[in-house]
Amino acid sequence: MSLLKKRGLTPTGNVGTPRGSSSSSSTASLPCDRPCPENEQEIEEEIETITTPSVQTVTALTPPSIVPFPANPERTVESKDMGYFSFFLQEMVHIAADFKDLFPTYIRDSFTYSFNNTALHHSVLAASAIIVDKCQGRDMIRFHSHRQQTYQYLRQQLASGDYDAPLAAAVFWTQYMDMRYGDMDAAIKHNHGLFLVLQHLLNKQGNSIWQRNTRPSIPPLCMVIWRHGIRSDIVMSPWMNGNPMSFPPILKEEEYLHRGWMEEYARVSIKEHAADWAAASFAIECFLHRACHHANSFIKHRVNGGFPTDIKAEFERIKQALIIEHDEWWNRPVIQQARANELYTMSNDTTNNDTTTSADQFLDYPPLPPIKNPLFAWLRNFWYAIYIYISLFNYRPDKPRPPDSRRIEYAIEISRCFARTGFRNFPRWDDWCIIMAGVAFAESRVYEESKWIHSRVNMNDGP
Repeated sequence: MSLLKKRGLTPTGNVGTPRGSSSSSSTASLPCDRPCPENEQEIEEEIETITTPSVQTVTALTPPSIVPFPANPERTVESKDMGYFSFFLQEMVHIAADFKDLFPTYIRDSFTYSFNNTALHHSVLAASAIIVDKCQGRDMIRFHSHRQQTYQYLRQQLASGDYDAPLAAAVFWTQYMDMRYGDMDAAIKHNHGLFLVLQHLLNKQGNSIWQRNTRPSIPPLCMVIWRHGIRSDIVMSPWMNGNPMSFPPILKEEEYLHRGWMEEYARVSIKEHAADWAAASFAIECFLHRACHHANSFIKHRVNGGFPTDIKAEFERIKQALIIEHDEWWNRPVIQQARANELYTMSNDTTNNDTTTSADQFLDYPPLPPIKNPLFAWLRNFWYAIYIYISLFNYRPDKPRPPDSRRIEYAIEISRCFARTGFRNFPRWDDWCIIMAGVAFAESRVYEESKWIHSRVNMNDGP
């Protein structure tokens, strides 16, 4: 049961996709391989973002404060904000299912840093407020208040040149709250800024994983934030319109450089073979990010929705190479062992003999047996969704697509898994998988599958 329900805060409105901006962004992007700037002005320009509209006036806050900890008036926590902190600590970890299992302390670490960093303090509150208040259909006064204060203190810290892990965390949660709010222009600019801050920290330590082929020396929390930045890059790639993405791709031959920090940060995980699972998750995420870079580099060559003959042939070649690499990931030992364990569980499950439709069943498709390894189920869904994404690379959006039984098969499996696991109260990273399933079903003549996905994503009839 979610924290919202435990506190008697059952949502009164639907939790849908945040309001998106126009797909044509005017944001000026930075080259992905851009070196860290000589001074802080360039980073500050990237962090600078759109001002909240004046019509959303924030009223003066007069209620008495709770006893502050630490004793800094700028970081005093008002009683009305305690629920946001509780939500952040207990629920925000669910935005990334694999991080929840493999790096269970990363939310707590962000929270701990917020004690001594005012920008992070307000960005944590704003990121929580946009979810909780939107979920309950309340006004956004607290969100806009903390959002404006976040911008103010970010500018101050950037101007002081005090670059550290808390600043990186503050920029990330600022980017996250803007993405949840639907201000994609601001979110893209903040993701650019996040990369520049992290790159600055690497260079500050005399270490750049892009230039010196060595293990990153910044704190593991910063590398988790780096991964969140990559995921944000993926989610926001449709808004780039051919402009360079914020984070450079991590090449397949560079992935081993990250094993060390993942082993270190996963030590507290109770997951067996946590480092192997972290490496598998990292590999498939980097693979999708590279695929997004390819797609983004080709989109600017579109003419009237199609590609010139030579560009189309090159795009098809890259697409087929990506599908081969995609299939190779499935053969990783940790994945195959989990698959074997799942097959053993299914062979001993008797619930599938029941022909009645239940709440955890996708339409009239056979229900999945109880999931024993949620992390494997999540990564399998992610692997399915990536195939759907890649298989549609070079098709015109306004023309019927050639049928692909593998796309439909994977979309069904994603939906069966979501029917079993249910949906949470706020958008999370794996929503991307169910969206890809919906895209695949859109080419089918049977629309019940698409209607089911639409109703669940909008929480009309979901758990």
